[in-house]
Amino acid sequence: MTYALPEVGANELPDPRLIYDRLIKMPEHEHLDQYRPDVAFLFREGDWVTKHRTVLGMTYMPRDGVRGGLGLLFQWMLERLLGYEPIFLFVLNANYWRRASNLEREILIFHEMSHAAIDTDENGAQRISRQTGEPVWCIRAHDLEEFNSVVERYGDHAPDVMSFLAAAEVGKKTLAEVKNAMELTKSGAPFRPAWGAGHPAWQNGEPDES
Repeated sequence: MTYALPEVGANELPDPRLIYDRLIKMPEHEHLDQYRPDVAFLFREGDWVTKHRTVLGMTYMPRDGVRGGLGLLFQWMLERLLGYEPIFLFVLNANYWRRASNLEREILIFHEMSHAAIDTDENGAQRISRQTGEPVWCIRAHDLEEFNSVVERYGDHAPDVMSFLAAAEVGKKTLAEVKNAMELTKSGAPFRPAWGAGHPAWQNGEPDES
């Protein structure tokens, strides 16, 4: 297992930031466009499987991910590697990125960007730090709203959406739901998956790297 930085102009592993900079203008990511948190991308080489499921990408918050003395070491290492410490670190599966279509790459970045969220209080209002005036950022778990946003945004590109979900090893029942969602999206009818947010394919969990 190794990690690599994206290279601008590379043909084999096109820079995902180019996609990020375009998608940030979408209304679904308005908060990212408004506050512009520092983000970074890394590619992970080698097999990436957790709980018998291929991982296409993960979104991390480095400042919250490593505690204690190792946190300072990790911060130093990131700053040496990137030149700064990002709020969000997007780690992408290099093997998948190589073989994915341009649209599949876009769907993956859109999906990972959906995890980069502003925390909310008990009333659902965005939390803003009194000390800095900046948003209190958090990792948003997979939920129906995020799933619907992918379907609503890319539902007309059914083959690529299906390929993306299949690559993530989503169950057959879920794939059937997605096929149904494509038809409902085209007809303008609201889409409500029969399975809930607790479906294992859409639970946000840290990969087991042990």
